[in-house]
Amino acid sequence: MTESLNPPLSYEASATTTHPHVATTLPQEVIACLKNSRFLHLATCDGLTPHVSLMSYTYLPSTPYDQYPTIIMTTNPSSRKTNHLLTNPRVSLLVHDWVSHRPPTRAPNPGGQRDGSPPPAATRSSLASLLLNLNTSALSSISTTITGSARVLETGSEEEAWYKERHLENNTFEEEMSFLGQQQQQQLGQRRPSLSIGDDARVVAVRVREGRIADWKGGVRDWQVVLEGEDQPATLLDITSFTRVSNLQQTLTTRLLAHKKFIPTQGTTPIAPPDPTIITFTPNPVYTTGRRDLPPSNTTPTKSTTLSLPPPLEPIRSLLTSPDGAEYHPTLRGGQTTYHGPGQMVAYTILDLRRLGLTPRCHIRVLENSVIDVLRGYGIQGLVTDDPGVWVPPRSGEEGIPKKITAVGVHLRRNISSYGIGFNVTQEPMWWFQQIVACGLEGREATSLEGEQVEGVEIGEVAGRFVRAFVERVNRDFACGGGVTGEKIEDVYSVKEEDLV
Repeated sequence: MTESLNPPLSYEASATTTHPHVATTLPQEVIACLKNSRFLHLATCDGLTPHVSLMSYTYLPSTPYDQYPTIIMTTNPSSRKTNHLLTNPRVSLLVHDWVSHRPPTRAPNPGGQRDGSPPPAATRSSLASLLLNLNTSALSSISTTITGSARVLETGSEEEAWYKERHLENNTFEEEMSFLGQQQQQQLGQRRPSLSIGDDARVVAVRVREGRIADWKGGVRDWQVVLEGEDQPATLLDITSFTRVSNLQQTLTTRLLAHKKFIPTQGTTPIAPPDPTIITFTPNPVYTTGRRDLPPSNTTPTKSTTLSLPPPLEPIRSLLTSPDGAEYHPTLRGGQTTYHGPGQMVAYTILDLRRLGLTPRCHIRVLENSVIDVLRGYGIQGLVTDDPGVWVPPRSGEEGIPKKITAVGVHLRRNISSYGIGFNVTQEPMWWFQQIVACGLEGREATSLEGEQVEGVEIGEVAGRFVRAFVERVNRDFACGGGVTGEKIEDVYSVKEEDLV
């Protein structure tokens, strides 16, 4: 029996990339959904305060300002969603292309005065019956979610004026109007605007690049748009459970350690060692501690269920115990307390250092220098200081001290490395960093590519650049020849989680 294209919805389907569709255009179902619907749900967030709005919108396959499909919306400059967008541009959009049936409600108790909704068939008008019948049939079979970054366009700019004009055109239509019980047909070609845009309204543009299709049976599929000439990713980048990545990392390190213990007997063929692996991912919001900030020991039996936290995290205990807050995970890596989450590219290197000709100190330097190589590609100077991590100096003409753009922390066991770096791509992690003294460094600030005026960079792109930079550094400085003994990394290939476990 062949596998269904849209399997029943399950935890795994919800938590992982499912049936990925990567193409140069949107899936036809998504195009139809965006064209047929008139409203969408816009979800924004500022820190821990989410907000959802019902928005009219315009869908454009491309614009003179962006080759990607674009969604246009307008918003009041003083609204909550506008404030959210200005501080956190990451958004989620939900677009439905069907109207679901709402079963009739009943009176709250026998003999109640309310008949329920909708009213019984005997008291319904013919129009109400028609609408109810329509409501029981799906107009289409899918909805789509879209994740991305929103741009609040510059007031008075040529781009804003162009988007406003398209938005008004899209929300102007011909229709029959009912007035005082009489049908009045509008003159042919006469059009009525369904919305107006005030002079002070802000225009919001969202680039459509990736999302998920869900059908009425619960099946899900992921999709992504990659224009010609761009590198096509092996998998879609998604928010990943930190626990899942930790478990995967443990599996990979255990295999490398087991191979070290394996001693082939005479006449047997040696087993090739597992390949070095770099896991790149973006986790759900999580604070992690290194060995220097481990919480008090929990080895003594106790009936207490209170979460044991190190002193640096006690001030934000409520944030770590809230359902909408962050997780907390103690780890064995070096260093102290830091944050990982959306807007950040995390890379964990699971390597046999001796096989690659790396000492522990060299491994740290390769991680740092690889990040500096990536920053240089974006026109940013990166540097290392006496403090751990990679830093960015003040921009030309500005005063101040360097800001941290990447945290570095690793763990070694018998020269097998784990953990790695946390590279800030967008400004989204900044609020979370402000809640703690990151890495125990009082008065030091964090920054990101976006904070250094490099906007519109995808986390997957940064991950690819980092992996390439790391491999080039290892091969150039530590592999084969010139008195070095490390093995060369011959090839880089992408794998999925199911291929590793």
